[in-house]
Amino acid sequence: MTRRKALWKMPVTMAAFGLALALVLSGCPTDAGESTDPTDPGGSGTPGNITWNAVANDAATTTAINFGFQTAVTGLTAGDITIAPGTGSATRGALIGSGTSWSLAITTTSPGTLYVSINRAGIASGPQQVEVFQGGPVIPAEIIGRWHHDGLGTFMYEFTADGRFIPAAGYIGHGISVSGNTISVSLDGDIVGTADFEVDGEQMTLSNTMGAVGFVPGLHVRHDITFTATVNNATFTTAINFGFSHPVSGLTPAHITVTNLTGVVTRGDLTSGGTSWSLEVAVATAGDVIVFIDKPGVDGTVVQVEVGNTITWVASPNRTTSTTAIDFVFVAPIEGLTAWDITLAQGNVATPTMGALTGGGTEWSLEITVTNFNRGFISVSIDMPGVESGPRSVWIYPQPIVNVSASGHTVAIMEDGTLWAWGPNWYGQIGDGTTTTRHSPVRIGTDNNWLYVSAGGSHTVGIRKDGSLWAWGRKYDPEGGWGDPPFIEYGNSPVRIGTNNNWVTVSAGSRHTVAIREDGSLWAWGVGLLGDGTAISRNSPVRVGADNNWLYVSAGENHTMAIREDGSLWAWGNNWSGQLGDGTTTSHNSPVQIGTDNNWLYVSAGSSHTAAIREDGSLWVWGFNHYGQVGDGTTTTRHSPVRIDLPWATSSTSVSAGNQFTIAIDSNGIEWDWGNNQWGQGSNTHHPRSLARGRWIAVSAGHSHGMGIMVDGSLWAWGNNQWGQLGDGTTINRPSNMNVRVGGP
Repeated sequence: MTRRKALWKMPVTMAAFGLALALVLSGCPTDAGESTDPTDPGGSGTPGNITWNAVANDAATTTAINFGFQTAVTGLTAGDITIAPGTGSATRGALIGSGTSWSLAITTTSPGTLYVSINRAGIASGPQQVEVFQGGPVIPAEIIGRWHHDGLGTFMYEFTADGRFIPAAGYIGHGISVSGNTISVSLDGDIVGTADFEVDGEQMTLSNTMGAVGFVPGLHVRHDITFTATVNNATFTTAINFGFSHPVSGLTPAHITVTNLTGVVTRGDLTSGGTSWSLEVAVATAGDVIVFIDKPGVDGTVVQVEVGNTITWVASPNRTTSTTAIDFVFVAPIEGLTAWDITLAQGNVATPTMGALTGGGTEWSLEITVTNFNRGFISVSIDMPGVESGPRSVWIYPQPIVNVSASGHTVAIMEDGTLWAWGPNWYGQIGDGTTTTRHSPVRIGTDNNWLYVSAGGSHTVGIRKDGSLWAWGRKYDPEGGWGDPPFIEYGNSPVRIGTNNNWVTVSAGSRHTVAIREDGSLWAWGVGLLGDGTAISRNSPVRVGADNNWLYVSAGENHTMAIREDGSLWAWGNNWSGQLGDGTTTSHNSPVQIGTDNNWLYVSAGSSHTAAIREDGSLWVWGFNHYGQVGDGTTTTRHSPVRIDLPWATSSTSVSAGNQFTIAIDSNGIEWDWGNNQWGQGSNTHHPRSLARGRWIAVSAGHSHGMGIMVDGSLWAWGNNQWGQLGDGTTINRPSNMNVRVGGP
């Protein structure tokens, strides 16, 4: 029973009129300065005339009459209050309260009106009229529900089981009572509409006799409220969601029956209202359940829905070994997961080999072996009832000899995770704690947890297996611009950059650095056009845009190239020689897409030219071409990508753009080089030439020397060796056909 506001009326009787007239003639004090204390009104025995009103609290059969006084009253007792029956009757209970708020408990024996008076000096006595109701249904069950005129489906009104009437406009607060075959509707105690009715099954004939509140004469049909049920699988504790064609009130869990079929659920709370309700369920077994609503006016159709455990998951690689693992973390425990439930599909690298699956509960791990040197992502799906399927992109980190990077100096990581460097060291770019030039590899520190390293112009950056970022050597001062000193030094040994442990790849350019975090965000710092939309140099990482879909990035001398997860190619920075590849020589301070293709796999930014490989293995080069570094047989600078076909092969697997030359590997493992050959690093030809021995899996073109890794994991070097950058213990230059093994005969 809802609370109703009483409508107060003075009974139109001669006695009431005489009482009112007597009060007027008695000269009741109305001055604000006069006392209203009931014990001494006005200080002269004259009534204080404290006004009051009363409303009925009709929330239950045992209800209360609540009194609100204009000023505080003390010492009021139940004996001061008189209740006389009108059309209704009640028995009295206890009086409680104080000050301006008091309440008299009553038990309604018959709903209707009562007359209330207060017999206390200084208080306007009444009587006043209040309407009280009796708890529980007050209308017959056969008319409870939603009714529509003439079966046309237009909602007209609803009779509710708790004695309320809801018209089509949605107003609430109308009370309803039934006497015989007559329906009466009241609002605030006033009768606002009546109608005679006859019910025959699901049909009701109404004849409007008074008022127009929702009543339409003629034949009416009980048109049940239709509903649909869907499953909310956003969380492990899920829900069955109900969508009704019209607002539903008073729905309780008892009205809803859920029968387990192949699925098994445990019921929880019912929430919301109107046209949208939700029943919380905990899914024990994924499958189908039957849903049925047994409520007057609601369509009783059986609805079948499928529920799942909705165990969401994330997957990330374990970067500690070359035989790595994909670690799965579930939000709820999962049992019975097998390797057969997991599918690995090619992303932008070759599909790895699947190994053993271990774990339990919320943490599982799938061992994989990566056979492709290209780092990137694969697609992972789980096909198991109750588990969100995916697919999801997961980074993998292949580590044969992990990687080698050549610039003016050389750095490399071995299979055991140790870091080595050699070559010129004027600014501490080798990282061994000195500024001594090294002609042979020296180990950097004692740690064996290095994941990736990149050599810049005169600085080095690296990532450890815990995802932390490190740098050493010369740090260009943004205030110094492109000239010589002043500079800020990182130092001659690795120093950590920030506190984040979520870096996955990094590339050091001549005077700037770019890196990607695990969430796919891109960051840059240093001198030049960094991609953040400005020309401002930065001495700490600044985010490039707001996207989280960056896959690979390469920093050149003064420009940057990057690939997104969708395979699109992007560029920014200086473009004097068309090295960005957008068909112009216009520089850009934020990323611009190169063409419209979404099939780029790998890109390498050189000093003023760029080389890239598409997913089909085709090789493309563009930019400055004075030394034939583009490889198209000319010395014509190219402002857009030009396809370069290598002899004897249909595809390329690796490419690196150096200062004024280019190195690539074809699908047969043959190494090719072209461009400037002043120190034996290229070929002095304007097209690819192969003179090196062996089969190769990775190459890196530096400022004037080249490095490569063969399939057996051995490391080789050629080109300029003036400062020992080849690492063979000498300063003898080596042409590519006389390359020298680093750390071997």
